[in-house]
Amino acid sequence: MDETKTFKGSIQAKGMEIEVLSKGTDDDYISLTDIAKYKNSQYSSDVIQNWMRNRSTVEFLGLWEKLYNPNFNYLEFEVIDREAGRNGFVLTPKRWIESVNAIGMISKQGRYAAAYAHKDIAFKFAAWISVEFELYIIRDYQRLKNDENSRISLEWNVKRILSKVNYRMHVEKQKHRFDEKTGRWKEKMKNNQYLSILRKTNVKFVIASFYFPFRGQSTSGQATQFCGQFSSIQHIR
Repeated sequence: MDETKTFKGSIQAKGMEIEVLSKGTDDDYISLTDIAKYKNSQYSSDVIQNWMRNRSTVEFLGLWEKLYNPNFNYLEFEVIDREAGRNGFVLTPKRWIESVNAIGMISKQGRYAAAYAHKDIAFKFAAWISVEFELYIIRDYQRLKNDENSRISLEWNVKRILSKVNYRMHVEKQKHRFDEKTGRWKEKMKNNQYLSILRKTNVKFVIASFYFPFRGQSTSGQATQFCGQFSSIQHIR
């Protein structure tokens, strides 16, 4: 998982707080370590390993990687698949990631060591621990996504409002330079200055200013072509 611009959230399930890594898409990663603590709070890593050593789990993980991982190492997966289910077989998130180049899991080492998995995989793990627990996780995860979508919508509205305010401020800044009675700018400006203002503001007094300064002149370019559409200022008021 590319951890750039990754946001941390959490969900609640039967009194357990479970960390979620989100990039604002549906490809969220949920903490397997936190989920495992529901079964055994002291030895959560052992719970994860016990689940991963099952043949059915290995088959599921392999199928998921085949569907979504273009760089999946098929040869190494065949080795693991042959060993799965045997008494001495051990599989950890770290070994799985390094062996098959997996993208469905994340293994963090160090003081705050933890294992994360794509939500598809995390839900599967939760169901193995407890079907009831899985349903609680799914329900609160949906709540988290709804909150996230609401926040994104709010941020978009705020940006839209700020953009509108900036636009109006620029319009007001230009009004003092324009004489609506004569349809001319109070100060002389070069052609490129007219074009610059037109790009930034699209209001009638700017359009009018284009027409009058160039009327009767043999000026070429965007300004003449644009102003030729209007015969008087009345057409745009």
